[in-house]
Amino acid sequence: MNTVTPKTLADVKGGTLISYEGRLLEIAQVPDEHVSEFKSIEKFKIFNTNNLWVNLKAIKRLVEADALKMEIIPNPKGCYSVG
Repeated sequence: MNTVTPKTLADVKGGTLISYEGRLLEIAQVPDEHVSEFKSIEKFKIFNTNNLWVNLKAIKRLVEADALKMEIIPNPKGCYSVG
């Protein structure tokens, strides 16, 4: 569960959650040509507070049963070579 609050002009740098092809995106995953639309407080009226509430006992049961399938969502904007 993500916690959200009404979005204001101060919240346009990130945190807006939208459903896209069955998953949620944040601004770091938005192609440059769609960033201004993504920042719109008229189109996207809620802002992610980045709070995450989980049931740790339930997660422990899933991990112990090898039933927790997690995918890595790549963020090409944050990939850098080191060396």
